[in-house]
Amino acid sequence: MVGHKFADKVSLREYLLAHGVDSIAWGTRGAKHVEDLLEELQQGEASLQLVDGKIYRNLGVVKLIVRSPEVPGQHLVCYEQQMADGRKRQRNVLLAEKKKRNETADQAAMRAIREELGSVKGMKLDSVLLRVGTYKNWEEADVSPSYPTLSTRYELHQYEVRVRGLPKHPFMTVEDAGEGKKKFNFWKWVVDSDDDLRYKGFATGQRLSDVHEEHPINPSKWQPSGVAQNIFADKVEARKYLLSHGVDTAAWGVCDAKRIEDLLEELQQGEASLQLVDGKIYRNLGVVKLIVRSPEVPGQHLVCYEQQMADGRKRQRNVLLAEKKKRNETADQAAMRAIREELGSVKGMKLDSVLLRVGTYKNWEEADVSPSYPTLSTRYELHQYEVRVRGLPKHPFMTVEDAGEGKKKFNFWKGKQIVSTIAYKYN
Repeated sequence: MVGHKFADKVSLREYLLAHGVDSIAWGTRGAKHVEDLLEELQQGEASLQLVDGKIYRNLGVVKLIVRSPEVPGQHLVCYEQQMADGRKRQRNVLLAEKKKRNETADQAAMRAIREELGSVKGMKLDSVLLRVGTYKNWEEADVSPSYPTLSTRYELHQYEVRVRGLPKHPFMTVEDAGEGKKKFNFWKWVVDSDDDLRYKGFATGQRLSDVHEEHPINPSKWQPSGVAQNIFADKVEARKYLLSHGVDTAAWGVCDAKRIEDLLEELQQGEASLQLVDGKIYRNLGVVKLIVRSPEVPGQHLVCYEQQMADGRKRQRNVLLAEKKKRNETADQAAMRAIREELGSVKGMKLDSVLLRVGTYKNWEEADVSPSYPTLSTRYELHQYEVRVRGLPKHPFMTVEDAGEGKKKFNFWKGKQIVSTIAYKYN
């Protein structure tokens, strides 16, 4: 990556020119200015990368298939934009937003809706529903019309999203462009077809996995360090390592506690990491918690009140549906996996109708000793959403979850009156 910062547009223009990128045509017709690229870099929306002497602009983009229950069978397209300097450009694009470096795809999606459609009178921001089951991710390489002569490599994320309160006819929105200036976007509804913008890039995008540098999505403050890559040959080695740092595992695997093998699997699967801080071992864990609601059971959310573990032991739980987030997984991807793995065995549950309310997202951190691994301090990075799932039973029910090696776990669920959901612990 290009490590240094640019003092101003002049230094950026000179750097680009030194690497064969002439910006003389930028700022004319539909192209953006050098200042716009400088702002992208400063805001963390893009980065420059030098590969074999050639400069690339790396960009993460979230594209949204916006639907409205008031306009069935159609999706929203921006057909024209009036830029801050008064120039107009024809667009014909889905609602899209550049993803900032430390932002998850679903957070960028919510910001896109807020910034692009927030000026629409009657649009209900708190009712926005992200269909997590529609998520797609791919990469493309091209010369962007915004910066002709500069090759751009895109990491694209696409969702379908439902927004209430949008006009049925073509409309205009106003977007803040900074320094008191405004941008105007012009929107219309387009009838779904087999070759529309929703499918652009899926078959033809150039794959860049061999050269694209990945940035960690939503990195935790507690990065794994101090442990030999968190990989142990077997449970004996893991137990010795823990004991050498004051963590006695003698009580693990009894009552509600998990076994040393379970921790070993977490580390191997990338669901957790160990970190040594001032001689003390911490288990670092990202967790997605879901407030599951069903239109068939209004005013209640789903709670797992008991679990029968793979070895036959039972433990009382009283927790929201939750799942450990893998290291290279976004929070919304973990949410969808949680629903699929935890509730996928429910007959009649409609996985393709799952709706994630992105406006309900919360993120916080906690530190505690987990009941799963007594004596081992755990630091949690928690993500919480409200999600709507159709087809769940109205009465208490049981689900079966694969526990590996032909074994099963059984989870017991019931609806609970909504009072407060933030206090539920994950263990």
